[in-house]
Amino acid sequence: MAHASCNSHKSDRIPGRVPLERWVRRLKQCGSELAEVAAATNWRSDRLRTVSLARSLYGHLLHGAVVWNAPEHVESANATDLLALLSPL
Repeated sequence: MAHASCNSHKSDRIPGRVPLERWVRRLKQCGSELAEVAAATNWRSDRLRTVSLARSLYGHLLHGAVVWNAPEHVESANATDLLALLSPL
C-alpha cells in the first residue's frame, strides 16, 4: 500500500532501495504492532509470506530494471543489492 500521490508517481514500477529500506526498517521495528492492528481489523497479514514474496520478487528482478525511489526519482536496479536489504528479515 502507498500514499495516493506516491502510488501515482510510482506507477507500475517496483519499489527501489529507498522505499525498500523504509519497509524493512518499519517491519523490524513495528512488526508486532502492525500484526496487532491487522488482527484487530480483520486484515489478512502473514509476515513470513510477505517477506517470502518480496524475496522472490527481488530475486527474479532483472539487473538494470527501472525501480522507483521517490516522486520523480527512478533508477536502474541492482537486484543483488536490493535482495540483500531483505536479509535481516
